Amino acid sequence: MATVSIDWLDWAPWMIVGCLAIAAAGWTLHEGFAVKGIGGLAVAVAALIAAAVYFRREARFLLCTTVLLQIVLFSSFFALLSYLAVASAGPLVDDRLADWDAALGFDLLRLLAWTDQHPTISAILDASYNTMLLQTAAVIVILGFANDRVPLKLFVLRMMLAGLVTFVFMVALPAEGTPNHYGLTPTRLQADYLEHLHALRSGLLRQFDYGRVEGLATFPSFHAIWAMLIAVACLHRRGVRVFFVVLNGVAILSTVTTGGHYLCDVLGGAVIAVAVCLITPARKYQSKAPVGSTASQLLQEGTAA
Repeated sequence: MATVSIDWLDWAPWMIVGCLAIAAAGWTLHEGFAVKGIGGLAVAVAALIAAAVYFRREARFLLCTTVLLQIVLFSSFFALLSYLAVASAGPLVDDRLADWDAALGFDLLRLLAWTDQHPTISAILDASYNTMLLQTAAVIVILGFANDRVPLKLFVLRMMLAGLVTFVFMVALPAEGTPNHYGLTPTRLQADYLEHLHALRSGLLRQFDYGRVEGLATFPSFHAIWAMLIAVACLHRRGVRVFFVVLNGVAILSTVTTGGHYLCDVLGGAVIAVAVCLITPARKYQSKAPVGSTASQLLQEGTAA
């Protein structure tokens, strides 16, 4: 397989972020959506840029701050676009998703009854579901300070590509999830999500608040995608790969028990995660920057792309 310069991994995420920023701005203005809390986001972005400039001669620190900035910006624009899309999405397809689960022979109510009878397992599942942000920070630190440029940059690019695919499906197949469909009492996390979903669809919510953002994708499960991509990013690190594989295996299971997802949501997410990994194989990229490269060289590569 022909190799591709790592420069592509430098500029592709910025190109995606730029396109999302333009789309988010245009759609927000067109719909007359109000955006709150943007000041906090601006401060965070400015702080990351300032840190990158101040420590520009520290290659590993610059790598960490750069990918963190990319993730923050992508997540911010993606969340805003998700709210705009949900506000104009079509009929809910929960009946169809539940039928797909039934066709697979999956009985959610039976699984939930079993976890209720095993509170320790239930607590482990709940805890693992809420580790994704902490895990992402850990991946950035572990890979960044080891100067694992290709795995870390691939992790970011794959997250973005998977997010774009998720966006398309969440617009085409909007759903509210299992709690309402099966008449279950939603958890606080699920209740907050449902409040935003229904308010957006009814037209009562016409603003986006960066201080209170809910994940709105049911099919596919981006939580499952996220967990798989974190595990893949750490597979080559002997000291941590078993930990991340096991933790994210549990986190994937928790998307059904804790996250209010259908099984087909998780399977759909798994297919997307595998697909983005297959189209961005690590061996395809060659790094021009050995471990001893200076931060200025890394910065020049990023800005030149």
